[in-house]
Amino acid sequence: SDPQTSGGVCLPVDSLEKAAAARQLVDSGLARPMAQASGEGGLLSPLVWDEAGERLYLERRFSEEKRLADAVASFARGKKSPLDDEMRRAAEAFIESDRQSGRDDPDHDRAVKGALRNRLTVITGGPGTGKTTVVVRIIACLLAKNPGLVIAGAAPTGKAASNLAGSILEALPWMEKGGGE
Repeated sequence: SDPQTSGGVCLPVDSLEKAAAARQLVDSGLARPMAQASGEGGLLSPLVWDEAGERLYLERRFSEEKRLADAVASFARGKKSPLDDEMRRAAEAFIESDRQSGRDDPDHDRAVKGALRNRLTVITGGPGTGKTTVVVRIIACLLAKNPGLVIAGAAPTGKAASNLAGSILEALPWMEKGGGE
């Protein structure tokens, strides 16, 4: 399948023959090594070769990906927020509720508090590890501070997005009570 139609921005080079061909592109000037700056030496190459990752990019797609990565990194490095009283109380209500039910998970607690302090948080994990639970708790804590907050979510699949939306909707009554029983 075409990597670009499936959301990719590069062509994986999965054989020695393809890697040798990519190196020939570099030698001919049609591709530049990823470590070399665009336009270095006065020439622009239509392709970029990432030898370490064994990927071949179109220059345009590589530049777009790099600009996006740089913008996300810059945003993430921005000023962290202190945990205010409303968010802290909501987070502590979750922790206490978990303790009472025997479901306490210190990793979840750290993830929620970290997300509330940082400008950008990525939550990952395998099936059943509590990603959706953590997201719902983060949202509840944010809503405790700002009930009018508009929230947008994203997930890698339709099923994951549906699960997230369903979990948030199920938790709304609990959130509206401020996390209390």
